[in-house]
Amino acid sequence: MLPNHEKRERTRIPASARVTLTTENKSFYLDGSIRDISMTGLFANVDFGFPVGTKCKVQIALIGKKSELTIKLDGLIVRRDHQGCGVNFDGDLEWWPIFAMYFHKAPKSNRLLEASAHQ
Repeated sequence: MLPNHEKRERTRIPASARVTLTTENKSFYLDGSIRDISMTGLFANVDFGFPVGTKCKVQIALIGKKSELTIKLDGLIVRRDHQGCGVNFDGDLEWWPIFAMYFHKAPKSNRLLEASAHQ
């Protein structure tokens, strides 16, 4: 049984990558950075947030020295606070092993991760 304040069943990892959230009709978008990610969702640090219940397109960019990997999926805004918003993915993140390797194996002093969130 999980503690009352922690209802997540999947592992979250801290992450620092660019993220863009776009409404389904593409009329509004938010650029920000990922605070943490799991196989089923993420928390995006954004200045403003879409209302809870908004369906959105999620675009995650992992920036390398000479390449960029972009992952696109559908999601739903499930939480919003002064730091940003929580997004549940419509299905499991199929690229989860890439995130786990990319963020767990990278040294904590890796400036690439910090820079990717601010580009």
